[in-house]
Amino acid sequence: MGNHSDGSPNHSGTVATAGQNEVEKFQDPGLPPHRLRLADTDPVAAKRAERQVAILFGTSVIGTLVFLVAYFAIDLGDDTSIATIRTQNLLLGLGTAFAMLGIGTGIVHWAKALMPDHEVSEERHAIRTEEDRQAAVRIVDDIVDETGIKRRPLIRNTLLGAVALAPLPALAIFGDLGPRPDDALAHTMWAPEGDKLKRLTRDPDGTPIKASDVTIGSAFHVIPEGLNELHEGKLNEKAKAVVLLMRLDPDSLNPSEGRENWSYNGIVAYSKICTH
Repeated sequence: MGNHSDGSPNHSGTVATAGQNEVEKFQDPGLPPHRLRLADTDPVAAKRAERQVAILFGTSVIGTLVFLVAYFAIDLGDDTSIATIRTQNLLLGLGTAFAMLGIGTGIVHWAKALMPDHEVSEERHAIRTEEDRQAAVRIVDDIVDETGIKRRPLIRNTLLGAVALAPLPALAIFGDLGPRPDDALAHTMWAPEGDKLKRLTRDPDGTPIKASDVTIGSAFHVIPEGLNELHEGKLNEKAKAVVLLMRLDPDSLNPSEGRENWSYNGIVAYSKICTH
């Protein structure tokens, strides 16, 4: 744009359109060309991938069997060592991990190596109709065909075996939920047997304690007499019956009404589980 001799602007005859001043819109390049995998073109590679998937599913089966063997074969009694418990826990953990990991990695490898990997786009449907239902059924049938599970019995059989055995560890754990405790949690071994009261013995050897052995300020870890002679449920009974024995200044005791005879020359005993 220039100026005339009188100073007025000089407009050229060319008029710019609005589109020339706008940045051109980005064109959608579409999907990149589909690249075939080795298993898509080489039957040998496809068969190798199929065996790899079967091995992963087989690993899941082995993991489940390891869990079951560790759970049922290793007997945990009252005298079981810590090393045995740790070994069982390690085998249970490894068995569960391989059982779940085998199924997960097997399905992922199956999808990446053997299932069709082409991308598909579809417009969103407004409302579901009967035609939509039939289309969904056809899609499911297509998915089954694309997985190749009908043509690959090795993968199908190992997958079914792994999935069928995977819940067994959870079912086995239910065995530890019994037997029912009934009123076992409401009573301890300190309950008298008829008119005979239970003596307090040292923990863990079970030797009796004389009143003269308990001096002011001293404390003893005690268990009920006869606990060490139990063959079953010893740890459970001990967990309920562990007691702390001590001797205090008799003048400092302030027993509640009706509990005046609950101590002997300042000797008192309190449950380690609940002092109430």
